[in-house]
Amino acid sequence: MTPVKVATPDATGLVSHKVQYGQALITIATAYGVTVNELKKLNSLTSADLIYEGQDLKIKQVAPPTPAPTVLATETPQDTPSVLIADASPTAVSLTVRTPTAQASTAQVTPTFDRQTAGLLMVIFSFLGLAAVAFFVFRKPPQG
Repeated sequence: MTPVKVATPDATGLVSHKVQYGQALITIATAYGVTVNELKKLNSLTSADLIYEGQDLKIKQVAPPTPAPTVLATETPQDTPSVLIADASPTAVSLTVRTPTAQASTAQVTPTFDRQTAGLLMVIFSFLGLAAVAFFVFRKPPQG
């Protein structure tokens, strides 16, 4: 059984899915939060739940996505010394100017999580644990 990677809506708001080997209609419906009957109706499928590898399924129609704003480095204003502006009047005006300074955003600081590497490490540690158990269980005690 192949896990379902959920697709995002296209520019018109249509969510579609390309069927991979080993995927079933029920797992695709569950991953997208729709029912099997909704998928059948939207894709004009018969009563049988047969889908084929490489088949493009319409999942649902949603509101077209709005463009996401570009994330830039966070700027924190700092106080700079006051500037004294004098004019023809007898009173002077004090003006504080704030200048932004760039700081690293959380996207630049947060490390990414690699599922494939984590899975491989879990398999390796499981194998090492199994080997250690087998070694100590089947080891003959010293004859003496």
